[in-house]
Amino acid sequence: MIKRLMESCAHFLLGPPFMFVGLVLALIERQCTDSSRLPAVLLGITPIIDKKYLAQALRKQGYLSISFAYHVYSIHSVRDFDYTPERIFPRLARMNLIRALVPYFFFLWGLANFQVFILDFDGGFLRSTPYRFLEWRIMNLAGRRIIAVPYGGDALDLRRCRDPNTVAAALRDYPKMSKDARDIERRVTYYSGRSSFVVAGGNMIDFLPRFDLLVPSSLVIDTEEWQDDKSRSGALNGRPVKILHAPNHRNIKGTQFLIQACEELRAEGVPVELIIKERVPNSEIKRLMREVDIVASGFVFGFYEMFAVEGMSMCKPVMNYWRPDLKFIYSTYSWASECPIVDTPVADLRKNIKMLVDNPELRRQLGEAGRRYVEKYHSHEAIGRLFDKIIRKVWFGEKTEFLPSGVRAALAALPLGTRMRVRER
Repeated sequence: MIKRLMESCAHFLLGPPFMFVGLVLALIERQCTDSSRLPAVLLGITPIIDKKYLAQALRKQGYLSISFAYHVYSIHSVRDFDYTPERIFPRLARMNLIRALVPYFFFLWGLANFQVFILDFDGGFLRSTPYRFLEWRIMNLAGRRIIAVPYGGDALDLRRCRDPNTVAAALRDYPKMSKDARDIERRVTYYSGRSSFVVAGGNMIDFLPRFDLLVPSSLVIDTEEWQDDKSRSGALNGRPVKILHAPNHRNIKGTQFLIQACEELRAEGVPVELIIKERVPNSEIKRLMREVDIVASGFVFGFYEMFAVEGMSMCKPVMNYWRPDLKFIYSTYSWASECPIVDTPVADLRKNIKMLVDNPELRRQLGEAGRRYVEKYHSHEAIGRLFDKIIRKVWFGEKTEFLPSGVRAALAALPLGTRMRVRER
């Protein structure tokens, strides 16, 4: 109680001077920034591993780009992110008495050193302070550009979700989410209006009031780090076909349905082994993935996430549920029609598992197709080029075309009424 009181006093007594300094700094930066040069890019702040890979991808495009996180999830390492509080202000980060002021130092540091920010809808450096909604205004005043890329929970307003199965599963794993709905709506609406560019993927189109680019997923992966040269063809020498499943939360991944399907298949004599790993380090997942035959991702939310991308990059056939309307939209306006993921709603789990167990050649073909798909759309080079276009658009005002040529041709061939119906969604 005393700690919270001290933090509140620090925010309300010392926060305004920091915000005034930020305002002055913003006016100076607006006049002094050289807008003819490539901007420095900061990616943050929620510790999603994709931000590490995206920072690497942009560096390959010639940018000064860094990833920043206040903390690190247990499945990751501190080394996965370029900057954390301890690396920038090591002494301040350890001083309990002024810990509440640390976000303000980061805010000023970021404002002075970076021109483009790739952030999620949890907010910026001041996300935990009473001034979180002023931060993006000051960044806008400084001429900074904000590219908003939601990761999921930061924008998930269950009142707007079109799929009741998603709502039911999310509430089981995140029971407080319904209480946070108004705050999420407020943040998403505000940050959408203050962003220079909004990227929508997965089911985020259910929740965002605007978006400037639709892609199945903007996830990026290091394809050199996530690769497997070994070829497996199934139940060799009596070994069952191994399936790897790594849920962060079981309900939203449909884990119970996968377990039931595998148990029923084993009872019928189908040689299948299900390996479930929860909250283990990425290094462990990478090691295990090399030893399995099939990757089972998620069967409720209706779009693919990082685990599926990792599996495809490792040349594994991947099972994952595509929500029909999402697959149609992303196939129409983006590249989802090329995705080799085995579309697996809960009702088809047994059928698809048996199909893959019985067809080692199909597993090989799907694995190779998945690797090609990741190299084409989720590699450092692919996502690096995509975000280079986005940054050049918001920073230099360049006109650019984001859709692959094949998608543009297919879209142009659609009847006008079909195109209009998709836009209205």
